[in-house]
Amino acid sequence: MHHLVVIVISTALVAINAFQSAHAASTENKTFLVSAHERDFLARFIFSTIESQSDFRFEYVAASDFTERLDAVENRKLDFVANITFTKARSQRFIFSQPINIEPTYLFTQSGQSFDELSVIGTTMGTAFNDIIQRYYPEKRVLSFNDNDVAFESMRSGDIDGFIGTFLQLEWFLNAGFKAALINDRVSIPPVSIITNKPENAPLLAKFSQIISQDTVQKQIRSYIESYITNIAIKQLKSDIESSGLDLSAPLEVHLNHRKPYVYQSQDGRVQGVAVELVKEVCRLGSLQCELVYEPNKAWAASLQKLMLAEHDVMTPIADLRHRKKHMIFSRPFASIDGVIAKRVGFKEEVYRHISELFAERVGVVENDVFATITRRLLPNKELVYFKDTEAMVRA
Repeated sequence: MHHLVVIVISTALVAINAFQSAHAASTENKTFLVSAHERDFLARFIFSTIESQSDFRFEYVAASDFTERLDAVENRKLDFVANITFTKARSQRFIFSQPINIEPTYLFTQSGQSFDELSVIGTTMGTAFNDIIQRYYPEKRVLSFNDNDVAFESMRSGDIDGFIGTFLQLEWFLNAGFKAALINDRVSIPPVSIITNKPENAPLLAKFSQIISQDTVQKQIRSYIESYITNIAIKQLKSDIESSGLDLSAPLEVHLNHRKPYVYQSQDGRVQGVAVELVKEVCRLGSLQCELVYEPNKAWAASLQKLMLAEHDVMTPIADLRHRKKHMIFSRPFASIDGVIAKRVGFKEEVYRHISELFAERVGVVENDVFATITRRLLPNKELVYFKDTEAMVRA
C-alpha cells in the first residue's frame, strides 16, 4: 500500500513537471502581439530590451489611439501593452506587472498657470489622469479629448484652463505655443506597468519586470527620456530665437549681477557660478553671440536702472518682483534665493528670530534689492539704511 502511494505521488509530480516544461516551451521562442504609438520610443525600447535579453519576440499591431490599445488587450487581440498606469478600475480589466517606470507628466497652459489655479482640466481620453484628478482633486472638473488639435482649440477658447499629459505630448503642445510645467511632484501619478489579459501570459510579467528593473536598463530609460526632453527644449529655444526679431549678427550683452553662488569671481579671477554656466549653455544651444559683462563694483541700483531703460540687453540673476514686471520681461525662474539676517558677532545673542522684530535696530539693505522690498514690507514704518552693494553693507 505504501509503495502504491509513492508511485501515485511520483507520477503526479512527473505530470506537473511535464506540464510546466510544456508551458515554458510553448512561451519560449513565441512571437507576441503588442502595440505602441509611433512616438512612444519608450515602450518600443522596453520591448526591444526584453527581446535582447530573452527568447521572446514582439510584433507590433497598429492602433488608432490609446483607448483602442486598451480595448484590444482586454479583448485578447493583443498580448501586451507597456507603460500603463495602475488604477483600481483597470485592475478589473487587466493583469498588471510590477511597476517598471515613472513617466514625466506635464501641465500645459496658455500662460503658465499653476495646477492650483485651474478649475477645468483636459486629459487624453482613456488615460489614468481622469481618475486620479477626480479622486484626489474632486473640486476640479475633467474633460477628456481624443485629439490634440481639439484640446488646443478648447484651451484657446477657454473651455479648459489647462491640459495634463505625458512627456510624449510635450513637443505637440510646445509647438502649438503653450507653456509646459513638470508636475510629477504636484500630482500623485503612480508608476506604469506592462499589462495583459491572457492568463497564460501572466507568468511572463514577472520576468519582464525583472529585466526592465535592472539598474543598467533603468539608467538607459532615464537617459532616453532626458535626451528626448532636452532635444525638444533646444528645438523650442532655437525656434523662439528665430521668431524673436533679434539681430543675431550683433553680440548680445549679458550683464552679470554679483551674487554668490549664482555669479562670483574665483580666486584666480575667473567669473563663475550657476547663472554664468546657465547663460553660457543657453547661448551655445541657441547659437547666440554672447558677451558677458561683469562689473562687481558697479552699484546695483545703477545697473537695474540701465536695464529698465533698455540700455542693457540681459541681466542675471534678478528676482521677478511684481513691480519690475511692468518694465522688464522675465524668463521662467531657474533658482530660488534664500535670504539670511546677518548681525555683528556678540550683538544681542538669541534676541531676534524674525525680521519684523528688528523695529528698534538700525537695519541695512542693498538699494533696490529684492530683500529690501521684503524688509520694507515686514517693517513698513521703519527707516532703513541703504547700501550700493552687499560688500558695502557687510563692511558697515
